[in-house]
Amino acid sequence: MLENQLLFIILSEIAIAVSLAIALFMESSSWSVKALAPQDRVGMFISRANIYLYSARFFVLIFSSGLAFYIERNQPSSDVAFLISASLALAAILQLVLLTNNPIGRNVVRLIARCLFLDISAAPLKERHHTSELGLTYLTAMTAFVFGVGAGAPLLLASLLPDYRLSISYTGQIINSFGMLLLLFVVDQRLYRYMDHGNLHAYIDEFTWGRAWGFMLAALMFLVAWAVI
Repeated sequence: MLENQLLFIILSEIAIAVSLAIALFMESSSWSVKALAPQDRVGMFISRANIYLYSARFFVLIFSSGLAFYIERNQPSSDVAFLISASLALAAILQLVLLTNNPIGRNVVRLIARCLFLDISAAPLKERHHTSELGLTYLTAMTAFVFGVGAGAPLLLASLLPDYRLSISYTGQIINSFGMLLLLFVVDQRLYRYMDHGNLHAYIDEFTWGRAWGFMLAALMFLVAWAVI
């Protein structure tokens, strides 16, 4: 019986970590799909990629509900912090698959596009550019960090302060709303401007690196929380 319970906990932890990593991978790869859009089919690529993007919400809900169940089974708060950290670290590592110099990532993105019934025969190739866009990397890292904190902090606080779980859940929604506004105003605006100019594919790696750094920083924050709790 004890062995079965231990196996259940381990499988639950794996499912929780993988679900968040998949959700954040889907969010990032939706932009990699948009970067394949030819200038005469931008609208169709955005529409289909957004269907794929919003499907990531299912995995976010699996992560949230799974971690809530994990907490309700009275797992230690330190374990909760470590599990959130591991989830975000895995998400950060998966972002690197999407870098355009990675043949596996290119094939994965093209497979996603084909599954969305998108014609990628005229997809633009990544071109070398000389304009520095580190600003995009920094801004993307900042928004990814906020999203990472917003995904995990409310649940960790709910584990630490069970009497205030309902209030904390709404606080988490405030953090996520701030992250969403930040994303829409400072990151998405740039990415769509690149699409308008037909060169999103030239800057998609800066976006990917920003997501990876942001999630890794959030993972390190929860790792510190694990060490302190």
